Amino acid sequence: MIAFHAAVWAVTVQPRLPDPHAYELRWQAPVACPSEFDVTQAVDRALGSWATPSDRPTVHTTVVIERDDAGRFRMELVLNDGTDGRRELYAIDCGELADAAALMIAIAVDPDILARASAPRVVVPPRANEIVPEPAPTPSKSTRDDSPERLQRKATPMARTPSHPLRKRQRPHSSGRILAGPGLVLLGTTTALVEVAFGLFGRHWRGEIGAVYWVPRELRAAADSRVGGRFQLGAAVVRGCGVPNVGSVALPLCVSLDVGGLRSDGVGELDATTRILPWVALRSGPHIRWRVRKMLALWLGGEVVVPLVRAQFQANRTLEVHQVPPIAGVVLAGLELATR
Repeated sequence: MIAFHAAVWAVTVQPRLPDPHAYELRWQAPVACPSEFDVTQAVDRALGSWATPSDRPTVHTTVVIERDDAGRFRMELVLNDGTDGRRELYAIDCGELADAAALMIAIAVDPDILARASAPRVVVPPRANEIVPEPAPTPSKSTRDDSPERLQRKATPMARTPSHPLRKRQRPHSSGRILAGPGLVLLGTTTALVEVAFGLFGRHWRGEIGAVYWVPRELRAAADSRVGGRFQLGAAVVRGCGVPNVGSVALPLCVSLDVGGLRSDGVGELDATTRILPWVALRSGPHIRWRVRKMLALWLGGEVVVPLVRAQFQANRTLEVHQVPPIAGVVLAGLELATR
C-alpha cells in the first residue's frame, strides 16, 4: 500500500512528547484506511512540539469511516460525545479523511495550532514488496505560505458537510400489487385466482399483507355425476421474502401463510346447501420482479401450495364430492406500483 502523504514539518523549538491525556481517540475504519496508530502518530506530531496546558480537559473523539456501494468513503467525527461538535466528511481517498480527522483532533486539543504549523499528515508505512514513489519536492521557505489565514482557509472546507450526503440507513419503500393466474389441482382442476398485496420492502427484503380469491369452480362426484358442488376460496395472506438483486431485476424468494375459508354450494340433485370449512395453507416459491419504470414493475412467480387443513365435502355423508389435495400450485403475473 503506497503511503498516503509525506510528513513535512518545519518547527523551530525542541520537540517534546505530547501530554498522553490531551486526547482520547476511538477509531473505526475499513482495512483500506489508515489505522488508529497512524492517525494518533499524526496528531502527536502536530502536538509534540508544543506543551499542552495542564488545565485543558481531555478531548474525547470518536471517528467512524464507512464505504458506500460507489466506493466513496464517509467519515463521522464526534467531539466529546457531540457537545463540542459533529462533522461528516466524504472523500474518494480514505487517507484524506484520516488527514482531516488528525487536523480536527489537533485543533480541538490546541486551537492555536494553525498559527504555528502546517496541517498534520497521516503517514502509513509501506508494506513489503511495495514500490514507494519519490516524494514531491518541498516548497522553499521563500515561496511557502504558512500563514494562519491560509491554513484556516484550507481547513474550513474539510469541516463542511457535502451538499448531497448519503443516508446512513436506507428507508423502506411501500408497494401495492395486483396479480392473476391459474391455480392448479386445488379445486379439482385448473381455475383462476386473483391476489392483491400491500407492503414494505428494502434492497434485500420484503414484507406484505394481502388477500387471494379463487373463482368458483363446479365439481361433480366421481361416483354419481348428478351430485356436485360449486367451490370457491378466499383467504388473507401474510408474506415474507428474501430478495437478491441483479441490476433492475429482483428475485424474491417468498413464504406466505393463507388463512380463510373454502366454500361449497350444492348443485344438481344435491340440496343447495352452503358449507364453509376453514382454510389454512403455506405457499412458497421464487418470483421475478423487473422494474421497468421508477414506480412501475412487472411481477411473475410460481408457488407450491401445501394445505395444513384438508377439507372434505360429501353428499349424504357417504358420497365424496371433493377433498382438498395434499399439494397444489399457482402461477401469478401482474403489475406493482412502488414509491421507489
